[in-house]
Amino acid sequence: MLEIITGLAQNIPASVDSVSTHCKDKTDKPFGVNITFSPTLAPLEYTVIVKALTDGGVKVVETAGF
Repeated sequence: MLEIITGLAQNIPASVDSVSTHCKDKTDKPFGVNITFSPTLAPLEYTVIVKALTDGGVKVVETAGF
């Protein structure tokens, strides 16, 4: 089973280290983070978010959008 954490509910990139560390402390199983690409009032810096995830060791990123 693969657990997916929603990225937009977290303060990414600020909290990616704490989320990644928390997951790694709780399980040795793989986990991923979801990033939703959708229209927002304040544009998100997706390149910064993706860099924070990869720098934080997140190996699986799921995307969604509308």
